[in-house]
Amino acid sequence: MITQKRVDGVDVEKRVMADQSMQDLEHATQIVLAPPNIVTSEQRHAAEAVILSFRKTKLPYNTCKFILENTKSDYVLFQTATTLKEAVVREWNLLSAEDIESLRSFLLRYITKHISLQSYVREQILQTVAVILKRGTLDPKGSGCENMFTDVTSLISSGNVTMQLVACSMLTSLLNEYSSSSRTSNAGFTWEFHNRCKRTFEATNLKKVFLFCLQVLNEIDGQPTPLTREAIAVLNRVLSITEQVLSWEFTPKNLMRRRIGLFETNSYVTLKPNEAWRDTLLDRNILQLFFKIHEKARFNSEMAHHSIQCLGQLASLNGSIFVNDEAKTQYLQSFLDGFLHLLASIDLQDFENLGVATTFKNLLMMFPLPCFLALPDTHFQALVDHMTRLTSHMGRLAAMEEALHKDDTIYMEGYEKMLETWMQLISDVKSLPDGALKPQASQIFNSYLQCHISPPDGIRSQNCAEAGVDDEEIDELDEDDRDKFSDQLCCIGALARVIPEHSIPLLAKIWKSCYH
Repeated sequence: MITQKRVDGVDVEKRVMADQSMQDLEHATQIVLAPPNIVTSEQRHAAEAVILSFRKTKLPYNTCKFILENTKSDYVLFQTATTLKEAVVREWNLLSAEDIESLRSFLLRYITKHISLQSYVREQILQTVAVILKRGTLDPKGSGCENMFTDVTSLISSGNVTMQLVACSMLTSLLNEYSSSSRTSNAGFTWEFHNRCKRTFEATNLKKVFLFCLQVLNEIDGQPTPLTREAIAVLNRVLSITEQVLSWEFTPKNLMRRRIGLFETNSYVTLKPNEAWRDTLLDRNILQLFFKIHEKARFNSEMAHHSIQCLGQLASLNGSIFVNDEAKTQYLQSFLDGFLHLLASIDLQDFENLGVATTFKNLLMMFPLPCFLALPDTHFQALVDHMTRLTSHMGRLAAMEEALHKDDTIYMEGYEKMLETWMQLISDVKSLPDGALKPQASQIFNSYLQCHISPPDGIRSQNCAEAGVDDEEIDELDEDDRDKFSDQLCCIGALARVIPEHSIPLLAKIWKSCYH
C-alpha cells in the first residue's frame, strides 16, 4: 500500500515542489496558447515537452490536488485532470483501495465546490472519475458505482439546479465511458477489457441509471405547465441521459472477438435489453410517462429532440424481453394508446416530424403485422390514417424544401422514412382484407404526383413560385430526378401496384396531357 501525505502547510518541502510544478505548467501554458507571432517554434515545442513530462510524473496525486486547488488557468486544470486520469490507469497496481476512493471523492467534491469551472475542464474531471470507476469494475479494489449513485442522489435532492446539472454530467460521463462508441476515453484499455467492463456495467448499473431518470421524470411530470427555467434545464439533461440509455447497444451473450480498438459506429441501434428489464420497460405506466413528458418538452426544440428520440427507441423494443407474442402485442397496444392519443391531440411542429416518422418506421419494422391485427380494429385503422395524413403532409413540405434548395431537409428525411414504413406494411398486404389499404395508397400516390408535376394536374410550379425559384433554375442546379428520387419512386411504385385500377389510368392521362 502506498500512502501519501496531503500537501498542506505541514510538509513545506512538498508544497514548494508542487507550487513550482504549477508555475512551470502555467508558464508553459502561456507559451503553448500564445499566437504564433509571439513565440518561436522552439519555444512552443519546449513548452509542450514540459506539459508532456508532467503528465508522466510518478505518483502525481498530491501535486495534482494542490494545482487543482490553487491555479487560475483553465488549461492547466485540464492538463492536471488528464494527468490524474493517465496516472490512475498506469499506476493502478500501486494504489490502495483507500487511495482510489480518496481520489474519487476529492474530484467529486472539487466539482461541486467549483461550480464556475469551464465546461471542458468539468467534463475532463468527470471523465477521470468515470475512468477510475471503470478501471475498478473487475478489481476488488474498485468500490463500484454505489458511492457515485449516492452522490448523484444527494445532488439531485439538493434542490439546487447547478448541483442537479452536475449530477447529470456525472451520469453522462459514466455512460460515455462504458458505452461502445467514440465517446469513451482514450485511456489505453484493451477492447477485451472494455467489453468485459461494459457487460458488467449493463448487468449491475445501467438499469439504475434508467430508474434514476424515471424518478426525476416523474417528479417533473407532477410540476405545472409551463415549466420553470430551472426545471427545463434539468429535464433537458435528464432526457438526454434517458435517450442514451434507450439507445444503448447491449452486448450479445455470444460475442465474437473483434479487431482491437473497434467501437460500434452503427447509427441505427434498436432497444434490445435482456430479461432483467421486463418489470420496467413493459410497465404501461412507464410508457405513458414518456408521452406525458413529451407534451411538456415539445415546445423546446432541443428537449423535444431528446424526448421524441426516446419514444422512437421505445418503439423499437425487441428481443428476449418479450416472453411470447402475447407480451409483444400487449406492449404494442400500450405504446399505440399513448402514441395515437398524442398524434390526435397536437399539431406537429417542424422539428417533431422526423422523430415521429422514425417512430412509425420502428413500430412497423419491429412488430409483425399479426401483432397489429390482434389489436382492436380502431387501433390499426387510426394508425394507418395518421400514417396517410402525415405522409402526404411531409411530402408536400419536402417538395417545398426541394424547391428552396434547403440544406436542412427534415421534411424530406421524414417523408422518406414514412415511405419506407409503407413499404414494410404493403409487403404483407396479402395478410390484410381485400382493399384494406387502397384508399390510403391512392391518397399518397395522388399527393406525390401533385407535388412533382405542373398544373393543371399538379402544383409543382406553385411550389417553385412560393420558393422564388423557376423551373429553368432548378433544371440547371439539380441532377436528373430519376436518379435523385430513385428510392422515393420505388416506394411510390410499390403503392401504385396496390391500386393499379387507379394509378395506371391516372398516369396515362397525365402522360397524354404532357405529350399531346
